[in-house]
Amino acid sequence: MFEESYRIDHPSKRRHKLIAHGKWFMVGLVAGTPVLLVVLLLTTSVFTRQENLAPISEVQTSIQSPSVEIFRTAYFQFQANKTWLADAKETTVNKFVYRSFRGPLIEHELNIYVNPSIQSIDVSYVQPVRPKPDGGFEVVGGISQHCRSALPDEEKKQIRTVTLNDTTFTCRGDGSNFDVVISQIGGSPYIELWRPDNTHARYLIVYKDLTAGGDGRELGGIIKSFQTR
Repeated sequence: MFEESYRIDHPSKRRHKLIAHGKWFMVGLVAGTPVLLVVLLLTTSVFTRQENLAPISEVQTSIQSPSVEIFRTAYFQFQANKTWLADAKETTVNKFVYRSFRGPLIEHELNIYVNPSIQSIDVSYVQPVRPKPDGGFEVVGGISQHCRSALPDEEKKQIRTVTLNDTTFTCRGDGSNFDVVISQIGGSPYIELWRPDNTHARYLIVYKDLTAGGDGRELGGIIKSFQTR
């Protein structure tokens, strides 16, 4: 007859086994914690960098976007940067005055006459243009040299009518300011332009650069954007 064999685990042995398993679990937990922390830190860093990229991109786009003001009257419109303001005190029914400021200082000035009553205006420089059928201007070349270059030596300090860069205008030979008149190629500064209602008006445009060593840098953009209304 076979005797049945029984294995009886003593309670103290079971306790030792549980303690042993617990020790290994703690060792594994302690060993794995730094790895988990590194993974979490890397993940957080990636998301943080992705979140920070969007605002930087938006700021750069905003900075690079041009800041432009559109000036409109019943007779014309043009655009310029936001340093320019219309001067309501100097403006009349047919003369419109605009100035560009740096702080309290006037750096540029634009006078636009519509159907002007003045017969002549003397300046030292000219910007040639061609009228366009849509009531705008095509800028031809750049601003001329000082108009005294077109005067004989004995008249270089006089006010004379000259032809320079294929335009005719009144030159102030001794002028020291950087004042420019817009003048039609093959014509004069009194330029007739068609308006959208199929009428036409006469325009006289004078620009002044009052900065030290003026170069007329603001004029090109204004004239290219000019449009009758």
